Amino acid sequence: MELMQEKIIVSAGNPAGIHFIQSLLSREIPFAVLISRKNEQEEMNSIGVPLCVEVDLISKDSWIIPEFNVGRVFLFEDSLPLCCRYIQICRSWTGSPIYVISQRGKPRLIYRGLGADHVIHSHSDDLSFLL
Repeated sequence: MELMQEKIIVSAGNPAGIHFIQSLLSREIPFAVLISRKNEQEEMNSIGVPLCVEVDLISKDSWIIPEFNVGRVFLFEDSLPLCCRYIQICRSWTGSPIYVISQRGKPRLIYRGLGADHVIHSHSDDLSFLL
């Protein structure tokens, strides 16, 4: 039986997230983008993202584990509530590290309480060193 390769999960809530996705594409690292709205899929397809995982933020029954092995998760903070929900969803999918990348000034201890392993504060758009 062939082992399935893990894919990185990314939510691209800000320009740093888009830059990170472009780094994944250029390095040919397998990944999927987490989305919650249909128009996000069109945006991701326009920059060459091969796979999007759409989730319903309200219904926990829709948080079905994707049909691939979920590896590390990189959540680029767009808003506190959205990032919190994404952490809850992704933590139910994987035991691998979850990284939250925030451009806000204060640490968000709530992210760690919900299951994020690392909260990184950065104003840089280039976070490819995390790969």
